[in-house]
Amino acid sequence: MAELLSDEKRRCITWIVGIGGTGKTTLAKLIFEDNTVVAHFQRRLWVSLPSDCTTNQLIAEIGKEAAKQIVVEEEEEEEILSTDYILETLVRAKYLVVVDGIKETSQVYLDTLNRVIPDMSTGSRVLFTTRNANVAQHAAGTVFVHPLQLLDDETSWRLFTRHFKADIPPESEKELIKVGKEIVMKCGGLPSEILKMSDLLSHKNVMHEEWLSMLGGQQFREDQIQSWSETLDTINTNLPSYLRRCLFYFLLFPAEFGIPVRRLVVLWVAENLVHRTEDDEVPLELVAEKYLTELIDQNMVQVAKRKRNGKVKTCRLPSALRQLWLTKGNESRFLQGHRSARDSNAEPKNSIIRRVADNPHKYDTWTDHIHSGSTDSTTLRKYYKDVLSFLSFDTR
Repeated sequence: MAELLSDEKRRCITWIVGIGGTGKTTLAKLIFEDNTVVAHFQRRLWVSLPSDCTTNQLIAEIGKEAAKQIVVEEEEEEEILSTDYILETLVRAKYLVVVDGIKETSQVYLDTLNRVIPDMSTGSRVLFTTRNANVAQHAAGTVFVHPLQLLDDETSWRLFTRHFKADIPPESEKELIKVGKEIVMKCGGLPSEILKMSDLLSHKNVMHEEWLSMLGGQQFREDQIQSWSETLDTINTNLPSYLRRCLFYFLLFPAEFGIPVRRLVVLWVAENLVHRTEDDEVPLELVAEKYLTELIDQNMVQVAKRKRNGKVKTCRLPSALRQLWLTKGNESRFLQGHRSARDSNAEPKNSIIRRVADNPHKYDTWTDHIHSGSTDSTTLRKYYKDVLSFLSFDTR
């Protein structure tokens, strides 16, 4: 809001960035309809773009929305006023244009906007929403980018309970809250999924067995994976290799485990996953923290808990994204030897083992191999002679 309402006379571009379901359009509408914003601008235009929108369509939609206001003010027929006249009238005003749904990375949109609707230093603003973080990062002249992060566990639960409409029986409250928090955690901090589950469970019987059935249901898992499939495409297409390696590292930790940021940063540095330029004297730990911030801002990592000062305390991969990314990880050289036990080639003898995570889980191949007592020490040394790192989560 401060960027939109500043005294800067030059036209400023602001971006709201986040994957589908993070609330970009909702936030943009709240800004658009805010009383302070209404009073600050002479004209406000809301433009929703189709998925295959061209630059010409963008300008046409802006002209159409502007015409609705100008025609009323000048008491003219809409057909009488030309598009050129409409746009010339618009640029002389102090306006806010919200463009909801820029899909592709393209400087052409901004170039066309600057050419057809030039900046007249009237204090005007343009607000874009986009799912593609690269759009905002690579757009020349952008003054402000606001990434919408996934919700942490506490905020996710608060959102769920605020919209939950049914009454919870006192005798079942403790059990239902436990299952409810597991369901919310599976949503990965995605507001749209949390609200959907809150609405769905509000219309079901408020019973422990009913909620457990929902949590373990195939439809719930498929819906979650569908919600995150676009993020996986973004990772495969746009994520640089140095961040991909860091993202793979999350797969060594147990699912839904809140990873302490301090530990993660130290491990990344120790594993040589963090690099800096020759002229850069920034400590590697700070570079690692920057990597993590990038992954959080691109909705690939969820903040699990925050400190009192708002900084990240623990983090994790969203549950469904982890399942999708694990398939990719099993194909990657980075995780050679750390494969899911459901993989037919998951036996240690079939892999060159680089990294081992001892996770006490009934499906974990490595835990069974290490702790079963059926493998002698000589054989263990043979299997694990190429190990680069070992992480243990066995607290027994």
